[in-house]
Amino acid sequence: EEEEEEDPEPTLEDLVALEAEAWEADDLDGVDPLVLAAAEEDATPWPTALEGLKLGYVCAALRAGDIVAYEDPERRAALDALGFDWGDPDKYLAGVPWNLFLACLFSYSKVKGNLDVPWDFVLPDQEPWPLPLRGVALGEMTNNLRAQETKLRTHFPLRARLLDSMGFLFLPPLYHEPPQTFDTRLPPCLRLDTDQLGITREKRRRILTSEINRAAKAKAKAKEEFHIPPPGTPDLDYAKFTVAQLKSILADRGLKTTAKVKRDYVDRLAQHDRKLIEAAAAKREKKPTPPQPVVPKPVVSPEPVVSPEPVVSEPLPHLFSSSAADH
Repeated sequence: EEEEEEDPEPTLEDLVALEAEAWEADDLDGVDPLVLAAAEEDATPWPTALEGLKLGYVCAALRAGDIVAYEDPERRAALDALGFDWGDPDKYLAGVPWNLFLACLFSYSKVKGNLDVPWDFVLPDQEPWPLPLRGVALGEMTNNLRAQETKLRTHFPLRARLLDSMGFLFLPPLYHEPPQTFDTRLPPCLRLDTDQLGITREKRRRILTSEINRAAKAKAKAKEEFHIPPPGTPDLDYAKFTVAQLKSILADRGLKTTAKVKRDYVDRLAQHDRKLIEAAAAKREKKPTPPQPVVPKPVVSPEPVVSPEPVVSEPLPHLFSSSAADH
């Protein structure tokens, strides 16, 4: 049987001719071909398997290091071939996939009861560790994050605040086991001299008793030499006194003698001295007003009383004359 000849692949001229025939058959005269092309592009559906994918969130996770791609040669080469923009390298947290790290850290805190992750800790393949997280190198991710603390606090402040609230400590990163240290000193039986080794129990008791007596005498002597300083003494260091002595000074001045720590007694006495010093300075600055001289009032002599002169009344003319009387 003769093999069927395969149809040759159409050339560009054939495709143009077929498009012209379709154009004439559909009677699309007067319609802009660009409009039809745009309509066909809009009508092209997205892949069904990718519907609902938050592509922007995924790209942001790639640029921040939440999805391991930049450090994977195969994934990085594939994205570089597509022209993917990796963004600002200062905002990339290397070796710390955030969601995976947070899930492992939370599981560690629930199982161990703390966040003291060893530098080489790997989630074991056993109960009660979550099955999807088993085998994750949490210790390595923890030290990667600690090495990038400045970048985390600068560009991811919410993540840093979350870790601080959990009690996560940003210790110096450690990627290998610290060197072991050994005590090179001799044991006590070889360090002590003959007198110290041959001491008896009775002699040890006498030494302790003498030390206790010496301390008691020193304390009593210090108590005898103690004198209550006068109030208002400038630049007096109250910290050198004991608590019992500070209470005595407060009681002598009529102040409150209860406090939580020794520093409260010291501050209370220092504040009292400052008030007294300020009051004395203000009193010195205030000048007394001189008394006003008393000006004697002039003595006014009483005027002599002059007796009034007697008034001599003139005789009134006769109101009625003789002629009038006759009438």
